Amino acid sequence: MKIKSASPIVLGSFLLAAVALCLIVFFWFFYLSTDCKQVDYQSEVNSCTGRIVDGDIPYLDQPGNVGDLVVEEQSRFNIIRATSNTMYSVENGKARHHYSRRSVWNLDEKYLIIAGNLVNSADLSILKQRPGGMGTEQIWSAVTPEVIFGIAYSHETPKGMNQFGSYNVNTEVFSSIRKFSDHQRCRIGNGKGVLSYDDQFVVIDCEIIGNKNEKILYSLDVKSGQILGTLTVQSQYRWGGVTPSGQYILAQFTNVEEDTTALYRYSADFQNKYLLSENIEHGDVGVDLNGDDIYAMIGWEHLMILRVSDGHKSVVTPFGPHDLVRFADDGFLLGYGHLSCRNVLRPGWCYFSSSNTKILGAFAIARESGNKAKVNLFGEVYNHGIRAFEYWGKHNSSETTYDAQTKISVSPSGNKIIVTSDWNNQHEINDYLIEIRK
Repeated sequence: MKIKSASPIVLGSFLLAAVALCLIVFFWFFYLSTDCKQVDYQSEVNSCTGRIVDGDIPYLDQPGNVGDLVVEEQSRFNIIRATSNTMYSVENGKARHHYSRRSVWNLDEKYLIIAGNLVNSADLSILKQRPGGMGTEQIWSAVTPEVIFGIAYSHETPKGMNQFGSYNVNTEVFSSIRKFSDHQRCRIGNGKGVLSYDDQFVVIDCEIIGNKNEKILYSLDVKSGQILGTLTVQSQYRWGGVTPSGQYILAQFTNVEEDTTALYRYSADFQNKYLLSENIEHGDVGVDLNGDDIYAMIGWEHLMILRVSDGHKSVVTPFGPHDLVRFADDGFLLGYGHLSCRNVLRPGWCYFSSSNTKILGAFAIARESGNKAKVNLFGEVYNHGIRAFEYWGKHNSSETTYDAQTKISVSPSGNKIIVTSDWNNQHEINDYLIEIRK
């Protein structure tokens, strides 16, 4: 039997199509892939931008009573109501966690701190009010699960105030590390500071008696109790704190006349002052995928990453170009929000809550090197060079008051987040836990 040979026209068309396909594959693999591998930080939306979840990001449903759980069938999360005004015996807006920069969970996630109280994560019962006599200045150890660092206050005598120390939840003993009794009030980084990841360094700021507009910042070696350096600041001071490595101190200042903010970097003894950046936004300190100290920020339009070692700033857009229409109702703007990088057991990521798009999510800080595909917390695969995002849904808070702002905070493992919500101004302001369904 004779087999007809293909005509020259058909053969030529096939060859042209094959060559075109090879060129496309070559261009995609070599040019785009190489470009993505070489760029450590993303400056704009480009070919390296990727998003993990397809489809619309759903609004989360509200649980009823404290401890009630809602299984989000359309996503992959459980939502649990954590607080109520009655349970905490507080006015509306006070039954909530403190702030995004403060870890709500302890290291093994058995306990939480909500409204200054020690809480059992299993049943959300309050175990102890104001443990160790500490107020809102409570920070979980990043090394020892049962230890809380903080500042204890005693108003019976000025000499009993402002004791920085540690509290053991098992023994219920507070151990003083350093007293700052010659000051009116002391805080850890003006309510926004944290300890280094090894629990060794912290910045304490204290008001000078009789002058609330002037403070002294102390760089403290927690293990020895010794002061490494001091810095006197005026009313322009916003916050100060150590980086995760403990190598640097960051302090933010406001220029009221010019309506700008500036972030300065110091060595651990408050020497070697260096201007890192101006026009600083809300954010948190963390580490990138290379292990370098960073300051991550959320602005009106973008998420931003500032590398502490050299001041390199990069812009992150959490939505690919194909999402512009989907989230364009309000001008496709994040509208500020909050950031939390308290996921010490999952370095290289930060979590954010947007006030405008209402989106809750996480993003990888810089890119992992190499060609091997990676898997995120949701079991989704993303290749090298792709900016990885995880979307946790949309919150329902009106954010019309500061108390109602979401103030996302993430657990050490990165598997859980806590947010504050008034459910579109329809309910009291409470905390809600969101966890990945196992």
